Amino acid sequence: MITILKPNIIINFNMTIIQTIIILSILLYPSTFIHIGAQEEVNVEIVDGSEKVDNVEFYIPARITIPIGTTVIWKNFDNAPHTVTSGTPDCPGMCWGIDFDSGIMKQDKLYEIMFKEVGEYNYLCSLHPWMTGTVTVLDKEQKMPAEDVIIVQKGTINGNKDGVDIRITAKQIRNLILIHIRNAESSDTSVYGITIETSNSVIEAYRGPKNWDDEDVTSNKVTSYVDDEALNPGAKTHLKLKVSNNDFMINWTVYDSSHNTIDQGKVRPIRR
Repeated sequence: MITILKPNIIINFNMTIIQTIIILSILLYPSTFIHIGAQEEVNVEIVDGSEKVDNVEFYIPARITIPIGTTVIWKNFDNAPHTVTSGTPDCPGMCWGIDFDSGIMKQDKLYEIMFKEVGEYNYLCSLHPWMTGTVTVLDKEQKMPAEDVIIVQKGTINGNKDGVDIRITAKQIRNLILIHIRNAESSDTSVYGITIETSNSVIEAYRGPKNWDDEDVTSNKVTSYVDDEALNPGAKTHLKLKVSNNDFMINWTVYDSSHNTIDQGKVRPIRR
């Protein structure tokens, strides 16, 4: 049994159990990868339910690659407090917090840091060490291979300008796609419909959110609407696709109650 002392925190745990939890979480729920081009800020969410080891995701995206000089901003969307602390679960205590440490972050609190040196920075939540992430900082001349780039966008039409903040990520297991849709609490509108269009792939089957209809389905595009149970700010849902091709980009569009476009973007599925 190892005891770790940090300010105002005493954490007791068996390292064998923690390491097992970390390995299982990585195998069962692969991290989200994101590569950022010429961008000054990157947002990372601490998702709701992260205090539970069996939660699907913890930090979104959990692994990011950024150019030097980029500021990363973490926000806690969970009810439980968390931290963003440099280090790894297999080197606790004095190894934690050397590069950065947010301290305790309650719900809706932010922590930001500008990365000024090239390198790989592993981090975790010191209260829940199964929550891990990585920030890789590259020289501005370095580039990632195109096949490693996963794009996670908030949207390109209206977006933050009009108070719309839609977050969409996608996971892929062979030819099955699970798309997560979140209408951020900062949004001031509800979502009543969505169109999913796949490039270079045929949609063979589709299952939308509960109570949403399948109004329009073509070979590579599906549109679904709902009348009563809209996706309100702070809410999330998911849909499933079966596709013919394993390498493609998803173009998405969301609509208001009058079926007018309120936001759109692109996302490449994360392969498992």
